[in-house]
Amino acid sequence: MTESIRDYDFSDGFVLAEKILTSPLCDLAMALKIFYLANGYEFLKDPTGHEGGDARWLFFMSTLKKDIESGAFKNEGRAFRVPLTRNQKAGLKKMRIRDIFLTDIE
Repeated sequence: MTESIRDYDFSDGFVLAEKILTSPLCDLAMALKIFYLANGYEFLKDPTGHEGGDARWLFFMSTLKKDIESGAFKNEGRAFRVPLTRNQKAGLKKMRIRDIFLTDIE
């Protein structure tokens, strides 16, 4: 799963990402990876899409964010490093973004 999503072009749609996310093998680390690969940082900064996000992307991202926040994906012990700088994390923290999006999984 990891290899197929790493090079995925989200401008082609979300079919592969949705397939992985609905798999029983998808855990929190994979869900967060997909979230950030699909431009999650921009979504967290502007969840209304004023920066030009299209309707499909906004729906996909808002659904995935809600699923992550609600605990739909379990932490199965696989590591994930949040791909943000310290300054990006601090800015999002000021915006009251939940820690689940800002904390590495060891």
